[in-house]
Amino acid sequence: MENQLFDQGILRSMPSINASLHPSPKDSRPQDILSWNAHTISDAIQKERSITCRELMMATLDRIDRINPKCNAIILLKDRQTLLEEATKADEDLLLPLNRGWLHGIPIAIKDLSNAKGIPTTMGGSRLFADTGPATYNDLFVANLIQNGAIIIGKTNTPEGGLGSNTFNDIFGITRNPYNLSRSAGGSSGGAAVAVATGMLAVADGTDNMGSLRNPAGWNNIYSLRPTAGLVPMDAVPETKSVAASVMNHPASTPGPMARTPKDAAMLLQCMVNDLNTFEAKSPFAKKQLPEVPIRVGWLGDWHGYLAYQDGVLNHCQRALERWRDVSSTTDCIVEVCNVHDTFPLFPFEQLWSAYNAVRFATTLEKYSQYFDVDHLIAQRGKLIKEELAWELEQGKSVTEDELGRAKEVHENFCRWLQHVMQEFDALALPSAQVWPFSVDLRYPEQIGEKAVDTHHRWMEVCVPVSFAGLPCVTLPAGFNEDKRLPMGIQLFGRRGDDTNLLRLADSYHELTSDSRSYIAFVESGKADLAE
Repeated sequence: MENQLFDQGILRSMPSINASLHPSPKDSRPQDILSWNAHTISDAIQKERSITCRELMMATLDRIDRINPKCNAIILLKDRQTLLEEATKADEDLLLPLNRGWLHGIPIAIKDLSNAKGIPTTMGGSRLFADTGPATYNDLFVANLIQNGAIIIGKTNTPEGGLGSNTFNDIFGITRNPYNLSRSAGGSSGGAAVAVATGMLAVADGTDNMGSLRNPAGWNNIYSLRPTAGLVPMDAVPETKSVAASVMNHPASTPGPMARTPKDAAMLLQCMVNDLNTFEAKSPFAKKQLPEVPIRVGWLGDWHGYLAYQDGVLNHCQRALERWRDVSSTTDCIVEVCNVHDTFPLFPFEQLWSAYNAVRFATTLEKYSQYFDVDHLIAQRGKLIKEELAWELEQGKSVTEDELGRAKEVHENFCRWLQHVMQEFDALALPSAQVWPFSVDLRYPEQIGEKAVDTHHRWMEVCVPVSFAGLPCVTLPAGFNEDKRLPMGIQLFGRRGDDTNLLRLADSYHELTSDSRSYIAFVESGKADLAE
């Protein structure tokens, strides 16, 4: 049975996604500007001059005042008068013969794991970092955003240490899903995803180790891109002697963009990279680069029975891909969806899980050992640090050199398997999470169907293949489930360096399907908790 929302015509009866998210600035009132995509806002500021940076900032802050108390996405918001002065200065700069970036005058809040000068970095409301004071420098990709004209207004909420795909912490509290305020927004980029979905921000940055860009994008019905690991600069001098570097040829984590359209995600990625020789946003959408043969998407599903899913998740995502396939048949970008296991034996997932965790736990231990007495932190579990972090530090202490050696061998074997499979497929697909958004009263789900969840992160096991191989992965909104109007997403991933192709495919999906409805459009149906 098709998704009930679509069966009842709720989404079909709403205005076109293009009409709701791509209005003409000349036909819209200033208070409507937050429903525009970032491309439209940028053009309205710099080309049409139909809105001012100050108008945009005022609308943004007014919307944050109305919506943020309900969902708690944005934290550490800077003083209103200071931000309005920064916006006014951006307007004045438009009168000067300066090179202006695409983000000129556009407000952005940085995920609270990254440094933005003048704003505290609490590492997700961690008591270890709560009193460190404002950051004295910008992380490299944050500096790139500012160089491209962004106005940094504050931070977005994230769980302590970025651990766990559920955004809550003891200092700033819970970030709630705007479609159902009793449900989780996902994480660890949960604050960023909610801010974009609700129109408090047009675009936002996130980071991703084990699904932290993918899970919240899916659960908030927006797009994200986990770029090829290493594409977005994190530090001026990349770390080459880390545990991750000893096992893999790429960083374990990466920053990436979140947006309501693939084109906005591409432009934000260009600003984060800030090197057109490395990534240029227009190339994914050039007409001449449309494929001349069908695009083959390989569906991995439950990985031949290994992955457990909550009822409805797997079929829901598969139907979304099939709708894309069906509607693409009359276009220039024809999509075929095939089961990978019909052609190839699947890589043993238990090897991926074991190897990934060896690197993850050892990396967590390495990170905290640089600044703290780890034994003291573990002794203060539940007080100074959350229980899940204490457990990961304990696991890190037990990781051996032999285990890391085996993890390196698994990584090499998995990359060879991927290279073989990707000769037959243009992209591979999995759900973005194994469960629907769960109650905010839970730290993490303890059961998936009849299968018990034995760790705080096992329910996001579906994100390990992309993470362990450092692959680029775009999250596609898959629409809403049948009875509780809860969103889900799809991971669409490809070879390392294939970011451009994935964004092109995401743009096809966005233009051809109605699964990519944003929160802003959904409000018009009266079916969202934050409808005003």
